[in-house]
Amino acid sequence: MILKYFKLMLLAILPILLITSSACVSKKDYEKAQAQLNQVTQEKSQLTNEVARLNSDSNDLKVQLSSLNSQLSTLKDDLSKQRTTADGLRKQLDDTLLAKNGLELETKNLKSQLDVAARATADLNKKVEGLTAQVKTLETMVPRFTQPPAGWKKYQNDEWGYSVQIPANWQVFDTGEKDDVSMWEPGLVSSLYIQSYLIDSQNSLDWWTGLVRNQSLRQELSRSQIILPGGIPATVVLFKTSIGGINKQGMYLTTLTASRFYYLRLLTSESEWVNKRAQLEHIVLNFVLF
Repeated sequence: MILKYFKLMLLAILPILLITSSACVSKKDYEKAQAQLNQVTQEKSQLTNEVARLNSDSNDLKVQLSSLNSQLSTLKDDLSKQRTTADGLRKQLDDTLLAKNGLELETKNLKSQLDVAARATADLNKKVEGLTAQVKTLETMVPRFTQPPAGWKKYQNDEWGYSVQIPANWQVFDTGEKDDVSMWEPGLVSSLYIQSYLIDSQNSLDWWTGLVRNQSLRQELSRSQIILPGGIPATVVLFKTSIGGINKQGMYLTTLTASRFYYLRLLTSESEWVNKRAQLEHIVLNFVLF
C-alpha cells in the first residue's frame, strides 16, 4: 500500500521534471518522454481507480466489522442472559436438593415415629387382647348367678371371717382351728378346699397367687381379675391337673385383706367340667369376707 502511494507521488512530480527538461532534449527524446508520460498517466489513473476500489473495499470491511461487532455484542448479551439463567437454574437445583434432603430426613423421622407407634400399637393390642379375654371370662362368670340357686345352703366361718354358698347336699369338714375347711359333693365328684392364713407382709395379691401356683403341679389355662361382694379384688385361675391318675379340672381363687390371705380350690373330674363349671363358678363368686 505504501509503494502504491509512493508511485502516485512520483507520477505527479515526473511531468514537472519532464517539462523543465524539455528544452534541453531532442524531439525524439521528447516523444519518448511523452509516451512515458502517457503511460505513467495511465498507470496513475489505474492506481487511482485501485485506491478508490481499495477504499470501497475498506469501507465494506468496516461495515462488516461493525456488523460483526454488533453481533458479538448481541452474543455477549445472550451469553450473559444464559449465564444468569444458568445461575438461576443452579440455585433452583441447589434448593431442590436441599428440599430433597430435608424431605428424606423428615421421611426417615416419620418412619421412625411410625415404627415406635407400631410397636406401641402392638403392645396396646396385646393388652387389649388380655383385657378382652378377662372381660369374656368375667362375662361368662358374673352374669350367671345373682342369687343362690334354690336349696343351696350357706357356710359361715366366724373364726376367719368369711362365708360361702354351697349345694345343700354337700358335706363340710371344719374341725380344729377352722383354717383348713373341706367340702365335697356325695361321691366326691366335686370338692371345695379353703385355706386361711394370717399374714404380716405387704406382698401383693399377684405375689401370693404366684406362690400358690409355684407350689402346685397344675396346668394353668387362664387367669382373671374379679371383684368379690364388698368390692374386694380377687384372682381366679382355671387349671387342669391329675390326682391318682385321674384327670381333674377346676379353678382356684386367691384374695387377701390387710392381715389375712384366702385360698379356695374347687375340683371336679375333667369329664364333668362342662356340667359342673357353672356350679363351681357360683361358689367362687359368692365368697364373702366380713
